[in-house]
Amino acid sequence: MSKVVVLKLERGDFERGFQVTLDVAEEGKFPYIMGVSGYLRQAPEIPELYRDWQRKYYNLESIYRRKRLYFIDETAGAPSEQPGNLLQECYEAAEKLKVSFQEWLRCDGFRTIEAELLANLSKSDRVRFILQTDDDQLRKLPWETWSFFQRFPQADLGISSLISYSYKQLPKPAKLKILAILGNSDGIDIQSDRKILENLPLADVCFLVEPTREQFKSLWQSSWDILFFAGHSSSQDGEKGYLYINQTPEGKLEISELEETLRTAIDLGLKLAIFNSCDGLGLARQLEKLHIPQAIVMREPVPDKIAQKFLQYFLEDFSQGGSLYTSVRRSRIILRELLQVDREFPGASWVPVICQNPAAEQFVWPSPRRKYLWLDSIIKLKQYAWVAIFSGFAGSAITVTATWTNFTRSPCPLATEKKEALGCFKDLQKTPLVIGFLAAPHQNLYPNDHLYLAFENYLKKELGINVRDVRIKFGNAISYQEIKKKIADNEWDIIFTNSPMNSWTAKSNGYSWLGRQYLQNPSYYYSVLFVKANSPIRSIADIKPTTTIALGYIGSASSFHVPLYNLYGKSLSITLGHSHEKIQELVRSGKADIGASTHHIAANPEWRVIHRSKAIPISGIFISPKLSPSDQTRIKQIFKQAPTDIKNMILFKSSPEINYESMGAVSDKVEKIVKCTNYFDKNPVDLYCK
Repeated sequence: MSKVVVLKLERGDFERGFQVTLDVAEEGKFPYIMGVSGYLRQAPEIPELYRDWQRKYYNLESIYRRKRLYFIDETAGAPSEQPGNLLQECYEAAEKLKVSFQEWLRCDGFRTIEAELLANLSKSDRVRFILQTDDDQLRKLPWETWSFFQRFPQADLGISSLISYSYKQLPKPAKLKILAILGNSDGIDIQSDRKILENLPLADVCFLVEPTREQFKSLWQSSWDILFFAGHSSSQDGEKGYLYINQTPEGKLEISELEETLRTAIDLGLKLAIFNSCDGLGLARQLEKLHIPQAIVMREPVPDKIAQKFLQYFLEDFSQGGSLYTSVRRSRIILRELLQVDREFPGASWVPVICQNPAAEQFVWPSPRRKYLWLDSIIKLKQYAWVAIFSGFAGSAITVTATWTNFTRSPCPLATEKKEALGCFKDLQKTPLVIGFLAAPHQNLYPNDHLYLAFENYLKKELGINVRDVRIKFGNAISYQEIKKKIADNEWDIIFTNSPMNSWTAKSNGYSWLGRQYLQNPSYYYSVLFVKANSPIRSIADIKPTTTIALGYIGSASSFHVPLYNLYGKSLSITLGHSHEKIQELVRSGKADIGASTHHIAANPEWRVIHRSKAIPISGIFISPKLSPSDQTRIKQIFKQAPTDIKNMILFKSSPEINYESMGAVSDKVEKIVKCTNYFDKNPVDLYCK
């Protein structure tokens, strides 16, 4: 049976306590339990504990720099503490908050409420639990951790204002119309969001990529069932919400500026808004005033990968017939129990929440056809508890990353597969530790240089009996495709990637972060397209099929991948495989009209830059997942404590992990272009797939 529980917390605050009122009803009917009163005692420590967790959670965000929040200063220094210490502090703060919050809900004045719930609900009931409050702090608390939600596995939380707005029920469409706004994506990957939306059943999706204000407003002349927004957002004091629809100063929109537009959309049938962006309670508050039926927002900044995974599992379950509430709950369970996101970002699984107009009926996907029962998957997962135990042994972000990358709908592994997994680590006492130094074909590396030998000997000495031998291999004569295969095959135990494209390949194959290369360079740089100072070409809009561009070797981010990504949709002639010096020579001689290089070339008055890319992360150094967690920890410590001359020689710098997700989007698109054009076998080249 479907039921609705409404818990009102109105008069009071954390200094004095709150008056509580409970209503219980069958879905679509008048409440059969109404006006049961209770009281939550004063608890001034809870807002303090929340702020303590919030501050430490934000510190983790500043290390990983993967959140969907606009206010990120990439030039700011990292926190003074090490990531491990910050993670432990955040975990402890989350536990303190959770324990204190649960104790607060066990107070004497609240027992009447809990007793009524236990007496009038059964475990088989599908329950929409609506928390009605105008207190911003109450809305932020992790109500999902309350024991009530453990007792009732088909219940989940929605939050609402104290005022219930009237709502006109509209006909259910046979096919949904979805408006997907892909806004300011600076520093985050919204292409993954797009791929998820493109595969939805019984839905027509209209994509609007970084629209202008005029484009944004014009589309509301049509009716839409779902509004989806991916990109950056922010809130001010939990009251005002801002969307960043593009990367211009005019792209910042306050919801209040769109009141008439959104009110019209709601009148025309908008049923659900999904904001897969950060800090959305202010957005929800303003949408409530416009009488939106339901919205899903993030209560706090959220890492990019977690936002994507939540969206993926929520939409898979919801589009296959799950209710809005159960789909959100199941997605949260997957984040917490299967992907274990709280191990890397304690409290992150609390962040997604439904905002609900209590007067609106529950929104369902047309013609539900259940194919995947995610809750059953979680129950089965618990039957194979070794998965969680094994993840605990690893104790590092690589376990979570591997789970994110490799998760499928297939059943959990059998016990025999567990034994194979436990025996798959490389035994360094029997086989050498192999270190790969990658380089472009035109770069010169000297295997016999005494400094490399000094580095090799340093590792042998520090590892001692724990390693049979240390071997350095140089990769400047290997093609980009070969490098990708060798990384996937774990041929190098430690890899100096020398390119963000190789860094992305390593990360996507489960390698863990060791440090960054090129210690004197900033963490990010840019790719530019340049021409001679007197060239008639002013921008990429002037490029024609007769225009020739000189590109670098295929593994380069700045002179191959990123330029092609930015030139997608153009037709032009290409010459490739050149060094940065050769590219300049070709442009200087007139054999090429445009060259691709790094932004440093702009300092030369001989050249004029016609396009600059988004920020590109510096190359990283990674450790293979074939090494055991203990070997990985030992090697990380040895690198961190290495003498300065060794660090300078190998260009190693210990630093917080850099996010290479943007390079994944670049890699995917360019790989498609290369295949569609048969590896640029004929000029001019159409940089798109027909």
